[in-house]
Amino acid sequence: GSHGKSTTAGMLACALDAAGEDPSFAVGAVVPQLGANAGPGRGRHFVVEADEYDYSFLTLSPDIAIVTNIEHDHPDLFPDLETIDRAYQQFAARVRPGGTIILNPDDSGCVRLARWIRQEGSDANVLFAGRGDPATWRLVDDRLPATVHAPDGTTHELALAVPGAHNRLNATMVLAACAVTGTDIARVREGLSSFTGVGRRFDLRAEIDGIHILDDYAHHPTEIIATILAARERYPGARIWAVFQPHTFSRTKQLLREFAEALDAADFASLVDIYPARETDSLGVSSESIANLMSGKPDVFRTPHDAADAVADSARSGDVVLFLGAGDIWQAATRLIDRLKTRTGSHG
Repeated sequence: GSHGKSTTAGMLACALDAAGEDPSFAVGAVVPQLGANAGPGRGRHFVVEADEYDYSFLTLSPDIAIVTNIEHDHPDLFPDLETIDRAYQQFAARVRPGGTIILNPDDSGCVRLARWIRQEGSDANVLFAGRGDPATWRLVDDRLPATVHAPDGTTHELALAVPGAHNRLNATMVLAACAVTGTDIARVREGLSSFTGVGRRFDLRAEIDGIHILDDYAHHPTEIIATILAARERYPGARIWAVFQPHTFSRTKQLLREFAEALDAADFASLVDIYPARETDSLGVSSESIANLMSGKPDVFRTPHDAADAVADSARSGDVVLFLGAGDIWQAATRLIDRLKTRTGSHG
């Protein structure tokens, strides 16, 4: 999927491990409960995070595929949504005959993929897991803990350690996948309830002087808004700071207005200069381009350290600071921790 791959793969690996399946796994972030981002198991399952970038997921032929969502991303490789859709169609065609594709019915991209699968007469079975029709694994999260209604009429409580509506959806898809394998769902639920996340996904780096400092890989508008909403759920009433470092010029240019709208959901927002990754600045876009579209006209800083210093001068007890991005923005969290320790005289 475009979002949630690492978390969902980590959830699945932890759930299977808790159920005694001892899976092999390869995830794009460290899974603290398993002690690594990848490892060999003795069980019958191999959990793989499948990435669409560079079409790398087309090297796989899975028995079970979970597709969390499909949005336009990586415009340096996929010029439009139709190109992304074709890549996912190719991936779906690689699911082994008799295998299962689990889709999110609340995502328009997954609905498009399901329509294509029906039209092409794929040999794979399609299961929907989510909130809306035609989900057979139906998530009900109007209150917490959420509940999931299974196809056999049973109901399962979903008490997660990780916050956010997006994570409850990820967990619902994991339940569906584990049920397909015949794994004991009661033990799967135990594993999900103890799952604490993967590296750089709503990663609480420290709480100092009442200020919570979190590091998150979110680098797409959908991911940013999901992280901000998760912070409001976990820390009700707190002031939310969002410090964002855009990742690549092409993505920034493609999603300028969407980035601005997502960051406006925070109480305070600021930006760091674009992390270029594999690109050069040839598109005439900058972090100021996002800031100019935002209601608060936030500050733009040259480096992560500059942004951290500004937060250190203004944040107060009870605040939540989110450092967001796929580049080196994580350095800002480290810098802020050091600054606050110095301010409070703490060395812990």
